[in-house]
Amino acid sequence: MKFFMKNAFKNFFSLMILALVLFAASCKKGGSSENISGAEKNGGNKLKIGVSFYPLYIPLMNICDGIDDVEMVLLFPSAVTDFSSCVLDAEKTTLLESCDILILNGGGLEPFFDQAVEMKWNSSIVASEGYDMPKKNPAIWTSIDGAIHEVAEISAGLSELDPVHRKKYLENASNYVADLISLSKEMYGMIDPYAGSRIITLHNYFEPFAEEFLLDSVGVMEGDGRNITLISDLVSITLDALEDKTKIAIFTEPGIPIPQSLSIAVASGISIFELDPVISGELKKDAYIEAMRKNAREIVRAFETEDME
Repeated sequence: MKFFMKNAFKNFFSLMILALVLFAASCKKGGSSENISGAEKNGGNKLKIGVSFYPLYIPLMNICDGIDDVEMVLLFPSAVTDFSSCVLDAEKTTLLESCDILILNGGGLEPFFDQAVEMKWNSSIVASEGYDMPKKNPAIWTSIDGAIHEVAEISAGLSELDPVHRKKYLENASNYVADLISLSKEMYGMIDPYAGSRIITLHNYFEPFAEEFLLDSVGVMEGDGRNITLISDLVSITLDALEDKTKIAIFTEPGIPIPQSLSIAVASGISIFELDPVISGELKKDAYIEAMRKNAREIVRAFETEDME
């Protein structure tokens, strides 16, 4: 019941925010000096939209669906999982210069943010702008509410910079948000019974996810937060959960080796599960929805396991 009420309010709030943002975008007049429609800036036949990382590319695919004269460019490959190591070398700088519009996540995700914005100061869109980040964590797309915010920001920005395609951008954004709200309802229904359960994850990407679905992120195996570097840390957190009679589960990520700190846990037969932060993957429109739906199933699988009681 607690999830249902929170879900209802958040979905209503998300719809209102989207409606206001998209209405404002639809009311903007084209023809200003900042507009880039017609790909005039770089002289190509297509408008070229650059995007920093994979988590932003998937919503962009949905927003630009069916617009043939728009080209999407992913600056860093979809297999990249360590964003902190990404730099704008000569090759990436040339690629960025060829783009008419640049979409960034912001919030500290891109180590090259200032350099990129300086290059595209009049044609940059920051997808996380205006969002209240849990613990200042930029991975807001792991929360569906955060994903909806980014869709609204991207579509509004594109509508202003490229008014020729405004109607299609806004129509596609509205359709995608409807799908995300439907996904949210589905996931809330699945995860509701496990509210308050504790999760240990490989990175801190899942803090927005945990906050949205009322889970308690009690440790990460690297990165910010309560770091788990020794098996003693893991034992301490697990014992705390058992003492409080709270369910707890450990999650790694798809395709990433299990950290050394979990070796004893694995040897002891403790179950390890997986959550996908959707920081890499296939370049297809439904990739985010499929990954999040799988995450919900994995939460259920972890916490309905008898040895987690």
